[in-house]
Amino acid sequence: MNYGYVYETIDKRNGMLYIGRNKGEFDSEYFGSGLIIQNILNKHGSDIFISKPIDWAKSREELNSMEKAYISAYRIVYGKESLYNISNGGECGGGVRSKETCIKISRALLGKSKSKIARLNMKIAHNKPEVLIKHKKASTGRVCKKETRDKISFTLTGRKLGPHTEEHKEKIRQGNMNKEVSSETREKIRLSRIGKKASEETKIKQSFSSRGSKNSMFGRRHTKETIEKQRKASTGKHHSKATRLKMSISHLKKEKVDENS
Repeated sequence: MNYGYVYETIDKRNGMLYIGRNKGEFDSEYFGSGLIIQNILNKHGSDIFISKPIDWAKSREELNSMEKAYISAYRIVYGKESLYNISNGGECGGGVRSKETCIKISRALLGKSKSKIARLNMKIAHNKPEVLIKHKKASTGRVCKKETRDKISFTLTGRKLGPHTEEHKEKIRQGNMNKEVSSETREKIRLSRIGKKASEETKIKQSFSSRGSKNSMFGRRHTKETIEKQRKASTGKHHSKATRLKMSISHLKKEKVDENS
């Protein structure tokens, strides 16, 4: 079974070439991840390119060495100026970096921020339908290992988002409008929350974070349509005695907090 393949991307406008490698079966819609190729794709689209496989490899090591060999050969035959390739290929051309290299890159980029134009270009590139479909296909059915989830959790611990500007809040609101959560997702959320209880300190923080101007509904009112939907959803529903008791205790605690503050 083949591990991956080396491919040739041709620019139909000028005959320029790009040699790359990719895992799995041949994908005629994949033209390369090189900086120059990506810039051209973002500017002119994919219609100007043709991609075809050159050779197949049975292992990662073979694929890396094969890519290097083809880039070197093409440079000799066609000339370096006829290729869009910047690197010599193999691991140096988008492979797995060592921890030492990652730390060096991280330190070099520390404190640097991308320009508005760069961020806009990245947003446009990521939101292309073909890119979104490819990402969805790649992630479908994949589950992060517990080790990976713990790493993500550790990385995000202590980070604070915001405070968001009014413009940012409005963008978030607009983005969430008309989004429907499936019954399957709702059930997953419900099951994930069973048995979890917020500490008193957390409850107080949550209470203060949603008061006054911090509340998402501050200065706004529900539409008649929303009120009608809420009314219909709650019609016929009754809180149990235990729930009513919890609500009563919660309100009493809230009153105490208000008195102390």
